[in-house]
Amino acid sequence: MIKFDHVAITVKGLDESMKFYERLGYKLLNIFDDEEYRWCNMELNGIGLELFQMKSDSSNPIKHIAYSYDDINELINLLNKMGIKISDFFYGNLNRESMFITDVDGNEIQFIKNDK
Repeated sequence: MIKFDHVAITVKGLDESMKFYERLGYKLLNIFDDEEYRWCNMELNGIGLELFQMKSDSSNPIKHIAYSYDDINELINLLNKMGIKISDFFYGNLNRESMFITDVDGNEIQFIKNDK
């Protein structure tokens, strides 16, 4: 079964954006820092939000919708029924094992292995 996990967006200033979303009621869970971006995980009523601040203009902006899955075979079967093949996946490893596809409009969708 897949279920909603989070939305990810690029922001101009991570600290200012975190404060903005905290005023909306989001709770800060983690802050990360790597070569390309500084980013954080936030949560409001079980709904996840990831904010990414690019470290250079050459970095690709981050924006996607993410779902978690328990059973990789169930996910692959669902995607195959939709006409999406494993060769269409590209992989990411920000903080969890995940794979990405693009929808019919070119929007990125992330599928994250549920470790819970």
